[in-house]
Amino acid sequence: MQEAKEEGLEEGIIKGREQGLVEGKQQERETVAKNLLSLGMDAEFVIKATGLDKSDIEKLKTSLHIPPE
Repeated sequence: MQEAKEEGLEEGIIKGREQGLVEGKQQERETVAKNLLSLGMDAEFVIKATGLDKSDIEKLKTSLHIPPE
């Protein structure tokens, strides 16, 4: 029984780390996109540079008070 608990805990820790890495990478891409948008780069360039999709870019532009294209 104890062994099963330890295995479950270990699996939960691994999944948590994986999810944290994914979320961290997304945050990094969003930060880069915000910087590029703030520098005046167009949405298509930012999409290609970051891999984010158009809806993500539009949300970021709204948060930066940049008018949509």
